[in-house]
Amino acid sequence: MRISRTQRRLLLAGALVAAITIPVVAIASRGPGHYRRTAPVGSRIQVSPSRGRIAPFRPNVDAGLVALAHTLPLVRNPRLGRIDVDDVHGPLLEFDLAVPALSGGRTAEALWQGEVFTGAAAARLASGGANLVEVQETFVTPDGTRQPIGGGLGHVVRDQVFAKASADIASNVAANAARFGLHDARTEVLHGLQDAIEVHARADDVAKAAAEIRNSPGLLTEILGSRPTNFEGVFLEIADADGNPIYVRAVAGSNGSSMVWGRPGLDVSLPGASAAP
Repeated sequence: MRISRTQRRLLLAGALVAAITIPVVAIASRGPGHYRRTAPVGSRIQVSPSRGRIAPFRPNVDAGLVALAHTLPLVRNPRLGRIDVDDVHGPLLEFDLAVPALSGGRTAEALWQGEVFTGAAAARLASGGANLVEVQETFVTPDGTRQPIGGGLGHVVRDQVFAKASADIASNVAANAARFGLHDARTEVLHGLQDAIEVHARADDVAKAAAEIRNSPGLLTEILGSRPTNFEGVFLEIADADGNPIYVRAVAGSNGSSMVWGRPGLDVSLPGASAAP
């Protein structure tokens, strides 16, 4: 599978999940068992509103990783090791992602939480003098099935400081989502290293929702009421009346990455991504 400096794709159980980096951010991406890194191009960039001191893991890195994972409920069993394969040498971060099933729409939320976790962990490790060189993630289903999926590191600065979510963010999101014909908008602020925002909403009319998506290249900004890169991460899932995902758009500024997914056969544009044949 072809990987460029601005795009990676994961083909999972027949569904295309496209994870596209924020413009000009390079992300190193590998599949399971492959340790060849994409060479970074240029200086690391900043996507956050500001920069500042990030506290290292103290007093114990392993305990710090576990505590960080507890703030992102789909991230499990984090561990720090070392990799020495070919030209890749240095700290290796591994963790599991709890998913309800191995299909694109059902894995998207976990993938996003993994991106936020990776960025946050990389920042705290870098503050303590350890620079990650490799990430390996594994999907785990309720029946214990495991599927390694590789991982990625964004070419961003590791001292990014993001904004705090406002106290009225849930009501603001609900009002903004209603303008797109969405209802039952549920907003949760995850407190990882910094604030990350999850939004789940429903659309009774899937065709109308698809039209709104096609006509709204700034969908995340319009629903949030601010730039999504103001926060450590933002995840938006739109589901049908039965609760099945039809569309996902997400950003993980801490790792310099973004994600777009659309239900196969749904007529929506995927900004920055090409459709599967």
